[in-house]
Amino acid sequence: NQVKLKSFLNIFSYLLFPLWIFLFIVFYIKYDNEYKPQFTGKYYRDIPSKITPAEVSHLMSFGKIKSRDVTATLLDLTRKGYLKLEAVSVIRKKLFSNKEIPTFRFTKIDTVSTKTLKDHEKKLVSWFIDKIGDGTSVTLKAIEEEAKNRSRALTFKSDYDTFIRKAKKEASTNSYLDEKSSLKGKIIGSLTATMFFLWGILIGMIYLELPEHLLLSLLG
Repeated sequence: NQVKLKSFLNIFSYLLFPLWIFLFIVFYIKYDNEYKPQFTGKYYRDIPSKITPAEVSHLMSFGKIKSRDVTATLLDLTRKGYLKLEAVSVIRKKLFSNKEIPTFRFTKIDTVSTKTLKDHEKKLVSWFIDKIGDGTSVTLKAIEEEAKNRSRALTFKSDYDTFIRKAKKEASTNSYLDEKSSLKGKIIGSLTATMFFLWGILIGMIYLELPEHLLLSLLG
């Protein structure tokens, strides 16, 4: 019986390989293929709209927002005139002397209202300027030191997660990604991969010549 079973599994395994390739192509076309733009005019690489760097990253990274988008958002707020960026030096006390460290300082411009900012942008301003800074400005050095501070690491991570969550929520309203279809594709792909994985384990167990009663119990 095992000889016949091995012969059947060999034939079936050869058939599974082209089936796997076929399913991969189908899943890619249906769930992961990029939309072709309908815009045919000249593109001059200017800023296309008022979406933020985090929202662009959400689109380009297929629903993900990364740590680099925090810095990009900070610089974008400077570009839009909500913050002022300047090169400064900070003094850090050492054991026998003081050390001057070059860095950059972001200063909130009081004459510009932040009411028009999006929620994740407001979060970044309150997090960096009000919480880490002095309510008026903050240096990159202070942000770096806050991120490395073990006693406040959980608070820093919580603020970071809040920024990411708000940015994802606002990016989702743009409807740039078909997130429902993407989730469906991930579920189907995971189930298919699991099926092939289990099939591989079964074949391996059979070729290890496990006892017949155990094989029959595995096959139902």
